[in-house]
Amino acid sequence: MKHLTMLLCVLLLAGGQSHAADPYPNTSATVFVDREMLILANQVLVLINAKRQQVGCLPMRPDSTLTLVARRQSDDMARYHELRHESHDGKQLAARLEDVGYAYLAVAENIAAGQMDAEEVVSRWMSSPHHRANIVDCSLRETGVAVARSNDEPALYWTQVFGTRM
Repeated sequence: MKHLTMLLCVLLLAGGQSHAADPYPNTSATVFVDREMLILANQVLVLINAKRQQVGCLPMRPDSTLTLVARRQSDDMARYHELRHESHDGKQLAARLEDVGYAYLAVAENIAAGQMDAEEVVSRWMSSPHHRANIVDCSLRETGVAVARSNDEPALYWTQVFGTRM
């Protein structure tokens, strides 16, 4: 319960209800983050930690920096209606983490699009060997989860960033 309360605080700091500033003036979509998205992100963490417990891993701790990186990636994917690990400014995960000062020993990222609830996205990730490996990697200890939707389509864009600090 302590982790759930802490995650909700992290999510509120990293997200909140807002229309994102438009760093992409050549697109028509506006990214929208609301309370529902924060609840969905929290549900992902609960489900992921249950999967980790099943294989003997410690639970993931929510991290505000990783949540910020996840938020930016979900927003980017929603804005462009594309599922991709590289942001539209050409940055891979390592560069995005460097931008926010997250020094790490290990990192990973799971993304998804189209799933309408946390159970569906976690189920999809667990059925993919690469995504499942990220979830049950006991050496990864912190996480940030974000969900975004653009104003012109119903699809949700999901990002979970995993990390272990130096």
